[in-house]
Amino acid sequence: IARGGSGVPNLATIRSALAHAGVPPVEIESIAGRVHSALARTVSSERGGWVLAAHVEAQCEYPITGVTDGDIVRGVVDRTFIDANGTRWIVDYKTSAHEGGGLQEFLDDQQRRYRDQLERYARLLAPLGQPVRMGLYFPLLDEWREWVPEETGQTVKTSPRTD
Repeated sequence: IARGGSGVPNLATIRSALAHAGVPPVEIESIAGRVHSALARTVSSERGGWVLAAHVEAQCEYPITGVTDGDIVRGVVDRTFIDANGTRWIVDYKTSAHEGGGLQEFLDDQQRRYRDQLERYARLLAPLGQPVRMGLYFPLLDEWREWVPEETGQTVKTSPRTD
C-alpha cells in the first residue's frame, strides 16, 4: 500500500499471498482475516495513513547493515521516511493483539521489548544527517508509541503532524 498500491487487497488476494508464502492451509483463513483487518484499520486511521503516505526517501522492508559497537548489525526496517519537518522516522509494525484491560501497560512492555532493535537501526541511519525518531505502530489496535533514540544525541524540533 505504501508503495502506491490500490488499497486493501481483497480476502482472496490475501489468501493467495499467504499460500504462496507457505502458510499452512489450515491457518490461512484466520490469518487472512487478521491481515485484512489490520490493513483496513491502517488505511482508515489518521496515524496509519500518515505512516503509509508518500514521504521523502520512503522505503518499505528496507535492508540495512552496518557496524555499531564493533558488531556487524543487519536488519530490515519495516518503514522509514523523512517527514515534512526533516525528521527520519524508523517505524516497526507490530501485529500483536491485546484483549482486556491494561492496554497502556501492554504498549509499554512492547516498547521495552523492541527498543534495542530500533535503537540499533537508529544508530545505523543517524549518520545520514537527519534527526531520528522511532515508532511502533500496532495496526490491529491503531495504537502508536514513539521516542527519540538515546544514543544518537539528536533532538527533534517538533512533533510529527498526522494531517
